Amino acid sequence: MEKIRAILQGYHALRTSSTSCPYRPTNVYENIQHDLRLINYLEKHIESFEAALAEYIASPPPTFLYEWIEYGISTLCRSLYDDDLYADMKKYWPLFFEGPDLYEGYEISYENTRKTIELLRKESPMSQCDDPAILAIHTNLPCDCFYMCSYCEQMEKAWKQKVMQRYTHPMNIFLYKEHRAPFLRVWIAAHPTYSSCRWPPTKIYHQTVRYGPQPSVWITDFAEMCAYVKETRKKYKQGGKTPIQCYDELCRDLQSLFYRLRVTDSDMNLFIALWNHMDSVPLWIRYEKGRCHEILKML
Repeated sequence: MEKIRAILQGYHALRTSSTSCPYRPTNVYENIQHDLRLINYLEKHIESFEAALAEYIASPPPTFLYEWIEYGISTLCRSLYDDDLYADMKKYWPLFFEGPDLYEGYEISYENTRKTIELLRKESPMSQCDDPAILAIHTNLPCDCFYMCSYCEQMEKAWKQKVMQRYTHPMNIFLYKEHRAPFLRVWIAAHPTYSSCRWPPTKIYHQTVRYGPQPSVWITDFAEMCAYVKETRKKYKQGGKTPIQCYDELCRDLQSLFYRLRVTDSDMNLFIALWNHMDSVPLWIRYEKGRCHEILKML
């Protein structure tokens, strides 16, 4: 991963070497040229990225297991409040689904945690409050603000804390972040050669998180991802737009991916981000590079 960090360091140095301002037409040319320098830089290093990923898979570092389980906990935490869960999660981290609910005093069951979340949702509204001390906070006191009453806020905060204490396991690794590192140290000390996790993971090329009744959408088929990229770039074929309008509507998948990656990220976070998206990078480059040159011809 040090090779990747070196490339990222060069990318961010190049990225910050120019300040773009897309809202003045006189800057479209400079902005496009800057974008092309970044695109060309990444294109030059595609093979280096791919080689580093292959090396990581073939020879994972000593910290691999710790980082993989830690990443699993963080990923599952993000799914706790959704109504759906990507199916392969159970294959990635079976210890949170197939193992005992408790391990050395730590609650590690994802399913139990989901049940707890549902209970918290049910009991957290102030209408469920049965604590006289909390109810007394606002007794005989009118709201001191129509929009944000401090008494109401105190009651809600106190009741939520009470509900958490009443219904959650005090050492749940999903709900209490401070217990994750201690659990990982204990668990890995007892399972240093654990191999039940699925590796490498299925590539998730794109994820659309939806809220409400609609489930989240994952794209794991590359042909489907190619179709998605093509669909999102149909706007490039629409005429009647100024250069700055064309520049503003450029898809920023490539910039967004590498802007988020930092040399200080863990090996696992760097690997996952690139593993999921590296196949798409040449496709993004081809579309964005071509569109940038089309915009330059308009100037």
